[in-house]
Amino acid sequence: MLLIHFGVIGSSLLSSVTSTTIRSAAEQATTEHRQLLENRTVTESLLGDHEESKDSQRNILTFLDDTEIVRLNVGGELMSTSRSTLTRVINSTLARMFDGSPKYQLQFDRDGNVFLDFNPVLFHHLLEQLRMMENDDSQQFHAPSSQSLIAPFNKMLQKLGLDPAPRLDTDIIILNVGGEIIMTYRDTLIQLPDSKLATIVSSNESVSVDSSGHIFLDFNPRLFRHLLDQLRSRQKTTIHSFKAPSNEDTKTFNSMLISLGLKSLRRAYDICANARWAQYGTPVIWGYENGNWMRQEYNYPRGLYVDDNGTLYVADASNHRIMESLRDAIKGRTVAGGHGNGSRSDQMNKPVDFIIDEDGSLIICDSNNYRVVRWFRGADNGEIIVSNIGCWGLAMDDQKCLYISDWVNDRVIKLCEDEIDFTLVAGGKGSDARLDQLNGSRHLVINRDRSIYVADVYNDRVMKWDEGANEGIVVAGGNSRGSNLDQLSQPLGVIVDELHTVYVADTFNHRIVRWPQGATVGSVMIGGNGDGANTDQLSYPTSISFDQYGNLYVSDFGNHRVLKFKIDTSLCLAE
Repeated sequence: MLLIHFGVIGSSLLSSVTSTTIRSAAEQATTEHRQLLENRTVTESLLGDHEESKDSQRNILTFLDDTEIVRLNVGGELMSTSRSTLTRVINSTLARMFDGSPKYQLQFDRDGNVFLDFNPVLFHHLLEQLRMMENDDSQQFHAPSSQSLIAPFNKMLQKLGLDPAPRLDTDIIILNVGGEIIMTYRDTLIQLPDSKLATIVSSNESVSVDSSGHIFLDFNPRLFRHLLDQLRSRQKTTIHSFKAPSNEDTKTFNSMLISLGLKSLRRAYDICANARWAQYGTPVIWGYENGNWMRQEYNYPRGLYVDDNGTLYVADASNHRIMESLRDAIKGRTVAGGHGNGSRSDQMNKPVDFIIDEDGSLIICDSNNYRVVRWFRGADNGEIIVSNIGCWGLAMDDQKCLYISDWVNDRVIKLCEDEIDFTLVAGGKGSDARLDQLNGSRHLVINRDRSIYVADVYNDRVMKWDEGANEGIVVAGGNSRGSNLDQLSQPLGVIVDELHTVYVADTFNHRIVRWPQGATVGSVMIGGNGDGANTDQLSYPTSISFDQYGNLYVSDFGNHRVLKFKIDTSLCLAE
């Protein structure tokens, strides 16, 4: 058995003797303990238990008076501390065990160490608090950070006659992150309750702890501190996305986020129910206006996405390319395609949607080439992932399974890594309006529980398909084509937030509508003022995306532009 020694030497002894003297005293004390054990056997045979107990007690008192250093064997682990530390809480059971009280008889191991039958991690955690205790400190003791250790720690305190400190949601929690001790409030770490991080610090499940009972996380402490700063400053109304401290740290930082359940391969939108958006949008790089091409950027934009750094990506369909525009840029750049309409590996034909993988590569619906292609960052050519498919929408779950909306076959399929065959997820049973059918599947999103939402364009509705379900349910529209608040007209784009609110690009009604979970009618968020080019109007919006703050971006297809609508969270505090 590997025995770890923790030594603390009293300051009075340290000031009066050298280290050599200390070692000699410790060796002499150990020799005396062995002699005590030998005497104990002889006494027991001659005088019986009663007389032996008296002699043993006198010997122990002599030992305690002669040395300030106490060597402990706690559950098989050796520790050293001062007697004054162990007797700090006067009248406690622990203090009476070591102040010579005749009521308590110490037990020794074969090497003469005082034996205590407790979990060494828990006792060491207690010992650290005793060592730091001042005379005027509260004589209450905090349990280790791990939820699973709270009950056994408090039980140990009870046996030792010590009081536990009350626990609150705002308790300070101590973490050992890659060997560095980090302290924060528990509620800072559990504010995203579905994350693995929240589970680690909240549940009774077994977690890794260090020798002091602190939760151990095997991450780079610098990156974890950077994450912690963002958690501390996070507001309820913002989307829970986190930025790496630098481009060089992005891969390692994102890997840590995924391990902690704070980053998903699907985008999560955490938007309050009372949020509103500006009714007038701001053009974010546009194309054709008043008979003139402005900046020569977009020609019928379709799918779009805004990443955590505010970078905008747009499927510039009729320019056969994917465009990237940095935050506040006045001009974008081509990151895929852009070599004309064609089927070569460096070309595309009307790309309509895309997703960005964790390594930054683009997976693209190359619609009129009937294929799905992957374009690695900085590459001049793409590679075909799936061919002979009418792709219109893409999504990816946390298992890296790719979901494809196949408009030709009115279905959604799933393709996972290392699998040859796809899995039918939704539709695929003809073009009609039954709940097990789709009619022109378009953009789709996947939820945390791997349920999917898909724009069912010719049925004028949005459908939700739970994982493994044989049919879907209508979550928006589905009351024939029209412009009433319970109707949609050929919707193309859809996204869903963490409250399961559905946001729809109601394309032929030239508006964006919002349907809370379970609602029978929606509400108009943006547009709905007819087909037009004013900034409070839209012309066949095809796709929508939120940035990390909840600002809404719209592909205004007919106006060859992307509009940004700023979020207003002033009413969110009323929730």
